[in-house]
Amino acid sequence: MVNAPTANTVAAAEHGIALLCAMARNIPQADASMKRGEWNRQAFVGTSLTRKTLAVIGFGKVGGQLLARMPAAQAMQRWQGRTCHPDRS
Repeated sequence: MVNAPTANTVAAAEHGIALLCAMARNIPQADASMKRGEWNRQAFVGTSLTRKTLAVIGFGKVGGQLLARMPAAQAMQRWQGRTCHPDRS
């Protein structure tokens, strides 16, 4: 993600969540395996995001939207930014 104030912030945040979920569940590896005509279900189980810590580096518009879209009950949330916004702490 990049600092692009006029870009579609919500779409970038949702794309970040999609990438996070894909990596946690080994989707790219499973896709490559299927394209090779293979399937080893046990190799692609992945991990649950439940009770995991989500670290966001840079708490600008995209980082704020990403955290707003992650269910608070499902992930511990931590953020780091250059400035502290009282309404976001």
